[in-house]
Parts: sequence; structure tokens; C-alpha cells
Amino acid sequence: MRLAILLLVIGLSGYSHSQEVTFSTFQGNDPITQISVDIMTDAYQRMGYTLKVLPQPGYRSLLTADSGLIDGELFRVKGMDEIYKNLIRVPVAIAEIDIVAFSRKENSIVITGWESLTPYKVGYNRGVKVIEDNLLPPTRIEPSNTVENALRMLDAGRTDIAIDGLLNGLKIIDDLGFDNIVSIEPPLEVIHSYHYLHKKNLHLLEPLTEVLREMEEAGVISSHRNKVLSEIRKAP
Repeated sequence: MRLAILLLVIGLSGYSHSQEVTFSTFQGNDPITQISVDIMTDAYQRMGYTLKVLPQPGYRSLLTADSGLIDGELFRVKGMDEIYKNLIRVPVAIAEIDIVAFSRKENSIVITGWESLTPYKVGYNRGVKVIEDNLLPPTRIEPSNTVENALRMLDAGRTDIAIDGLLNGLKIIDDLGFDNIVSIEPPLEVIHSYHYLHKKNLHLLEPLTEVLREMEEAGVISSHRNKVLSEIRKAP
């Protein structure tokens, strides 16, 4: 599957702020990242900017975005600006994510909410706040630096459950050929993700919000999402 991410291979000081904007995000080739890249690439092109993306582990991505070395965070759930005070949320949702639990078929685990995870050893992608904030003691946790690693640990029997977005998880399971892993319904939570600017880019907030709202009203954001979903469905 195509994922139009331009990696930074030179120092951060080398990019031109007047023409390029650079945003950190999670590592990994996943549908939600691809949807976010496609939408925000389109939005910034309409404003005369070129988007670059810097994939990093979850916490490091937020720290880099908050530091001001780059221009912000590509996408995160609502509320990151309450924790990372240098970030500003652009108030137009760019993705909807079903957070689900995955397990091995033979375990027949039933999940009824976050609290029902406490008997299990749970893997997840380190730095995903919506997951970390809801894993309640005495849940045994096994964080990984990527979703792929979390699912590999589940497949190997080192954890009982892995948690991630449904689309991302299904894509990775298919790519890795893990026929023994299934998603558990219903979702633990349905969330929306948003683009975040560093406060040094406050001047971009109003025009970017306007562009994203125009794209939303014209069905462009939905079109980007549907294109990625159709690619997933067509994948062998």
C-alpha cells in the first residue's frame, strides 16, 4: 500500500520554514497515518506549503513536536494540548479510529470495556495516550515501540491481548500473515484524531482550519479516507 511519507534524512536545521512544514508522528506503515498524511498534504498544498513527516516512537514524537524543533504533530487525539502546552489543536477531525482488542483465536476472550482487561497481559504501542490512560491496575502491560511488535508478541503467546486501531491492526495482521489473531468486538472506544501545530505556527491556525473545513464540506476528507479503505479491501 502506498504511503506518501517523506523521511527526513538530514538534520532538522536544513529545512526551509517558508516553504516546508515538518510534523512528527508514529512509526509504522498504517492506514490511519496514510489517511492523515494524504489529508494534510492536500491541505498544506492548498496553502502553498510542502508537508514532510518525521516518524518516531510515540513519546519521542510528542516531545519533538512540543520542543519547537519542527512544526507540530501530524495527528493525535483530542487533549494533547492540555499536556503538551506548546501544541495547538486544529479543531477539525481528520480521522475516526475504533480502538479494539486483538487476541488469538483459541483464547475466546470476551471484552466488555477497559475494566475487563485487568485479568490479562496487554501489549500496545508505547506513547498512545488513549490506551495508556485507560489501562487500569492490576492490568499487566507490555508496551512496544511499534504496533507490529505488539502483534508479534501476541502471536508468539507473550501477551494475551494487543490493543490498537482496528484498521491499523487488521492491515498489519494481514501483512504479517497472522491468521490466528482476531479483533474483539465491540470497540473499547471510538475516537477522533486532530492535527496539532506548535505555537510558533499560531499564524497558520486560522487559514488551516478554514481549508480543512472547506475540504470537509466538499467531501474531500471523506474521499481521502475512502481511497485508503478501498486499497485495504483490494489488498490480497
